[in-house]
Amino acid sequence: MRSVAADFTIMWAITVTGNHSPALRTAVIGLGMQGVLIAQRLSRAGHLSVGIDNDSGGTALAAGYGIPVVTSLADARDTGPIAISALASVEALNTLCAQLVNGNSAIRYLVETSAVPVAAKGRARAFLDAVGITMLDCTIIETNARPGQREVVVCTSGPEFAVETVGPVLDAFSERVEYLGEFGTATALRLVGNLMVALNNAVVAEALTLARRLDIDPELVVGLLARTAAGSGQLETRGPMMAAANYNPPSASLGMFLNEVDLITDLADAAASPTPLLNSAAVLYRAAGSVLDQDLDGSAIHELYAKLPPMR
Repeated sequence: MRSVAADFTIMWAITVTGNHSPALRTAVIGLGMQGVLIAQRLSRAGHLSVGIDNDSGGTALAAGYGIPVVTSLADARDTGPIAISALASVEALNTLCAQLVNGNSAIRYLVETSAVPVAAKGRARAFLDAVGITMLDCTIIETNARPGQREVVVCTSGPEFAVETVGPVLDAFSERVEYLGEFGTATALRLVGNLMVALNNAVVAEALTLARRLDIDPELVVGLLARTAAGSGQLETRGPMMAAANYNPPSASLGMFLNEVDLITDLADAAASPTPLLNSAAVLYRAAGSVLDQDLDGSAIHELYAKLPPMR
């Protein structure tokens, strides 16, 4: 079980020694786009201990930004007591938990941000709690509140004392931290938000397909409607990609959309919540995923629409 004395020591170090305390040293595990963004900001704040990823693409991306990288937790000599994980699968999360339980890591708090089911996070939480490691379920939301700048909001759920303990680290890479309460709520919020993203993305693809078949320039449609009642974040960010039929570089890949659609469907089923629009969009996303490169941006669903016949 977790030591009350250990928690007090960490909180005392934060209060007395300030933001650069060893108690705030943080490892980032999983160096995709999200992990690298977090690691960059933590490095500037003086909190990053190391980035960890066994994927050559992730390590090369991180190293290009000057982030110290190792390929496994076992190779990290001084992680500090906090870790932030941004992993690609349930299997990767399970592997990390096994390494934390069986290794000699100093990690005592795991801020889990991966796009995996709540149930998988719950199992991992119980596994880690048995050896005194507290896990938080968190979601990283990027906004475009200021033109040309990415703002990060961290939504947290789980034990409130742990949120307070790691709070200075969360503050260091975000503009705002929101505490949502019970463990799992942050993941649920992400899926609610991504339900709207997935549907809006499909709406934009459908509307621009209609525009093309009416011989209206889709770039004109995007430019004129983006700031009207018809506008949306997807029209502004993915509309230009659809209009140009250029789906690189991806900010969220078609494969990521497919994964989120499946997770949202499972969550809605568990909550007995109706999703007729999602059910229709899911057919389109799955069809797109079967014929298109899933590494393309999610806007590539427009390519599927372009091939569809009229439907009634």
